[in-house]
Amino acid sequence: MPMLPATPVASLSTASVRSGTRSNLADIDVMRGIAALVVAAMHTREITWVGMRVFWQQHGADLAPDVAVGYATFPLVWGAIGVPIFFVLSGYCIHRTQAFARAHGGAFQLSSANFLVRRFFRIYPVLFGALLLTLLCDSLSRRYVPNSYKLGDTGTISFLVNLFSLQGVAGRTYGSNLPLWTLAIEVQFYVLYPLLLVLISRLGSVTSLGILVIGNIVSYFVAQRHGYELFSSYYVSWYLGVLVAESEAAGLLSARLSSPGFRAALYGCSVVLLSVGCATMFVSPYLAFQVWAVAFSVFLFVVLKRSQGWRALPLRVFQWFGTFSFSIYIIHLPVIVLIHSIFFNSVHQSGIAPFFGTLVAVVGCAYVFSLVFERPALALSQKFKGRRLVKSPAQQA
Repeated sequence: MPMLPATPVASLSTASVRSGTRSNLADIDVMRGIAALVVAAMHTREITWVGMRVFWQQHGADLAPDVAVGYATFPLVWGAIGVPIFFVLSGYCIHRTQAFARAHGGAFQLSSANFLVRRFFRIYPVLFGALLLTLLCDSLSRRYVPNSYKLGDTGTISFLVNLFSLQGVAGRTYGSNLPLWTLAIEVQFYVLYPLLLVLISRLGSVTSLGILVIGNIVSYFVAQRHGYELFSSYYVSWYLGVLVAESEAAGLLSARLSSPGFRAALYGCSVVLLSVGCATMFVSPYLAFQVWAVAFSVFLFVVLKRSQGWRALPLRVFQWFGTFSFSIYIIHLPVIVLIHSIFFNSVHQSGIAPFFGTLVAVVGCAYVFSLVFERPALALSQKFKGRRLVKSPAQQA
């Protein structure tokens, strides 16, 4: 299953950050930044490097510095963990304001039209720019022989399928940009979010979870196993973020989380589940995805209860990456393919240095892309914040 995401995670409003239990937006950016870099690094390593097995055959137990660094990249084999992290964070950030509105006022306060308009302007200008950039990169990459095995269809039909977020259902992802499969699923989550609020309002959070779990299982056997990527196969991972927001708003376990021992136990549980997911990936990537989502939701629930944010310099750097993680995710693969085509003729390299050089270049390109497309899109989306276009389904019910 092609892994890679970063889907756009909604920003938390100032009002929502101040309400209820502390939730530092900087913490969310740190986690987004780490997830985006892990995903980009995984694909960069996959495309530019010969891989661990060949590397071992070439160097064996040699522990020269450059060889040791190559071996140290082994954990990137699990880089797909960035996708469930993004899904959980997306569910949390999208739902947090509504969770506190329900906790304080007894009902959700969503304007469905306003929500969808904001999501449209947050996503589609960036997506359109990414599709154009993919077309440019792939067109240039095809001039170098041999062509990269990552290159795909960049025709008009494929462009429209991806523009309307139908990849995985009506066609494949556009060109070399395989990570776009997750963006289609994210859009489907957003479109159905107002209906999810109705479901929660009428049946409760726990019953809703049970329904989504059943839907996940059925969708896996009916669609996922036959190559169709649908929101229903991943809804539980996104909904776990919703549950974290609901738990935070309700003050669930707040007293017990003041105990260092209890917090350590939950962190330990998260690590165990993380390890189970890593082991499971070699058997079933899809199952590993679900386990990783549970592991991260436990971690997120605990970490948001901290009284102080992360202040270490490396984490502040990851926080900065998090501010344009959407751009990193949505353009990194075609840029990697182009760099690899131009400088290495699409041939895997035995040294690890090209991996680092390519990753730095990709992040730099993503930052420029964010200035041109993502920041204006975010500013446009913010203009609609607070406007009420129509009543929400929860209000109309």
